Amino acid sequence: YETGRGLFFSQKHQCAACHRIRGEGAGHGPDLSNLTSRDAASVLRDITEPNATINPDYVGYNVRLRNGDEHTGFVRHQGNNRLKITTATGVETTAPPTEVAEMQPSGVSLMPSGLLEGLNEAQINDLLTFLLHEPPKRDKAEAWRIVSAPGSDPTSVARGETSKAAGNRPLRVVLVASKQDHGPGQHDYPSWQKAWHPLLAQAENATVEDAWLWPTEEQFAKSDALIFYYWNRAWDDAKYAQLDAFQERGGGIVVLHSATIENVAPKKLAQRIGLAAQPGTVKYRHMPFDLKFIDSTHPILAGLPGELYFLDEPYWPMIGDRSQIHVLANAANVDGEDRPMMWTFERGRGRVFASIAGHYTWTLDDPVFRL
Repeated sequence: YETGRGLFFSQKHQCAACHRIRGEGAGHGPDLSNLTSRDAASVLRDITEPNATINPDYVGYNVRLRNGDEHTGFVRHQGNNRLKITTATGVETTAPPTEVAEMQPSGVSLMPSGLLEGLNEAQINDLLTFLLHEPPKRDKAEAWRIVSAPGSDPTSVARGETSKAAGNRPLRVVLVASKQDHGPGQHDYPSWQKAWHPLLAQAENATVEDAWLWPTEEQFAKSDALIFYYWNRAWDDAKYAQLDAFQERGGGIVVLHSATIENVAPKKLAQRIGLAAQPGTVKYRHMPFDLKFIDSTHPILAGLPGELYFLDEPYWPMIGDRSQIHVLANAANVDGEDRPMMWTFERGRGRVFASIAGHYTWTLDDPVFRL
């Protein structure tokens, strides 16, 4: 997805110089935001054979003015007294209709041919992924439908009555983050921490604290759950010893997306969270996928549908013993197989929940993902 986005907005390919998509780019040519309803084969044909089907709203014209100037572009009226001629790259010329000596349809698309020359198959697929897919648009109402049992009052959930019925005890949670290490809307750990702190603090009897890079000694000693969302490039034996002690006393750990990465010794991290990733060993791709929930009886998945669409970044194959984890959800058909995306893991008295989904801020802001 990100590679395709880069190609679309690159200076070399100039797609965005003419087209607009999801609010970005120029608006001279057709808006491509509706391509999500198209199939890949037809979109690829439109790119490789631009003259095969020309949008009637974007017919190009050859215009010759009385002063001898010639222009080729889209022609639009500006009131009764001006014409605007816009080339595919956005260069505009205006003239009174009386100054037009001749104007004829060009007969060919203003979109040049050969735009995909020099791209390999993987790059073309990445471009199509960007054009044909967008992040899911789920609202709070959908989340309420899931958490509310049939016939129940959703406001009772907000008031914490469900929590009371479950006999919730006081819970101390720590959100562990670091500075952002990717582009806009990706791996934005500070914005996650800022957004999720007040969100989790709404839970009855919950106390939420923040930590930067690593929990303090006091937080390790007094917290019930540690939620990690950042790429820790400084794992060492001292940190592992703190995790071991925390798990031995029954502490809960949540790892989101890049928190599953261990650059040097991934097996050590996998021993503590179930599975781990290592750059260069584990693959990744920003892509659309269906998240299929495996165990509908698990409390974490209560009320969720059988699958949900996401646009995020799977990691595969993860490092560790899969027989030791309880898979909650798989990303369907990633590189030919279903890949674990969410799981639980128990180590002594400690419990772990892991989610590889979480690369994009739009995933972390998704009301249904937050459930």
